[in-house]
Amino acid sequence: MNKKTFITILIANNYQIQQRGIEAIINEQADMDVVGKMNDDKTTIEMIKEHKPDVVLTDCIMPECSEKQCAKLIANAKQSKIIILSNVTNIHCALRIIKLGAAGYLLKDCKSDEIVEAVRIVCSGETYLSKKLSRQLHGGCSLRQSSQVCNQLEQLSARESEIVSFIAMGYLSGKIVQTLNIQLTTLRTYRKRIRKKLGVNNDAELTKFAIRSGLASLY
Repeated sequence: MNKKTFITILIANNYQIQQRGIEAIINEQADMDVVGKMNDDKTTIEMIKEHKPDVVLTDCIMPECSEKQCAKLIANAKQSKIIILSNVTNIHCALRIIKLGAAGYLLKDCKSDEIVEAVRIVCSGETYLSKKLSRQLHGGCSLRQSSQVCNQLEQLSARESEIVSFIAMGYLSGKIVQTLNIQLTTLRTYRKRIRKKLGVNNDAELTKFAIRSGLASLY
């Protein structure tokens, strides 16, 4: 088979287990080929320029990877379709990432067939939004948000939104730093920045905001 018939894919994810899982899913497809794997944004940009993959499946919340760096990654990968993999389940955050230029936005708990579907759809020239988030959008979730909440959400980076979600879910600091692979001092800085942006004083108020905005749910 001519190599040009393959959809070439580069996987950028901080967690090796997730990397291997995604690679196994891709390798099951006769017309897809994984051309590289890495776990930091600098190496990802270098690999994109070297391999020029059709699709980049990347965790936008890699260590020290801000929304600004996510935008930089997208800008340096104009020849590739970027599909973001994230734990952030808020429709506003997803739409903001797509607005930056990402071709797709998937949740990390999605099924394997959805990853394959997303790859095929973005390669056809369309944009892909997670099925779970699409249901929120079609259900009018974003329309129910107050203008104040929308404005506050716009101020949060993707990493900050994820931290808000974890706090609302009751994650202790130790679990958050372990999950995101960051330092405790970094988390404390994020907490101060988030509270200042949202105008809240404690985790209880932060949780109320997360539920009201859709960053977390009551169940």
